[in-house]
Amino acid sequence: MVVFGTGKIFEDTDSSTTDKETMYGIWDKVVATQVTQSQLVEQTLSTSGSFYKVTQNAIDWTSKRGWFTTLKIKNGERIVNDPIIFEDQVIFTSLIPGNSSDLCVIDALSTTLQFSPLNGGALGYKSIDTNGDGVINASDTMVSGRQSSATFGTTIIRLGNRKVKIFQADARTGTVPAAGSDRQLSDGIPTVRLWRQLIGRQ
Repeated sequence: MVVFGTGKIFEDTDSSTTDKETMYGIWDKVVATQVTQSQLVEQTLSTSGSFYKVTQNAIDWTSKRGWFTTLKIKNGERIVNDPIIFEDQVIFTSLIPGNSSDLCVIDALSTTLQFSPLNGGALGYKSIDTNGDGVINASDTMVSGRQSSATFGTTIIRLGNRKVKIFQADARTGTVPAAGSDRQLSDGIPTVRLWRQLIGRQ
């Protein structure tokens, strides 16, 4: 699977664009062929407060080549960082440009999204600390993303014993919090990498 998102923030006028950008997961077959959006299954985002949810529509791999999810909750939301693969999930960090005309004021937002890379849908377990207690467990709600102040991206470091430290650079200050954010992983998150054979499938 090749996973990627669309969007840019290079030019002065980029922050004012409201084009709908999209995240994709495409089965890259051995024989190169063009893939159209009609060959992909759409997963749809919804929100509840600052949290995002995503559908979990099944993909018929005999006729489809992957999935796509369009960022249409907030105008101008886009992907400007590379997604990262962590265990059995793909993590996208979006950017929603702010409205301030003052160059010294950064009022942009970001959304950290966690999907299954194989179908672009919701994971089968809780992966976000929704109640803010530093632990992901039964007390949290099943969601697929959380919106916060703008960040330059997400870095995850394993600490062992199902613990990880998450770093997200604050776009307002340009700094990465030295302590990071500690998380205790859900028991539902695999401790080994999951493999799915693709070679030999046409």
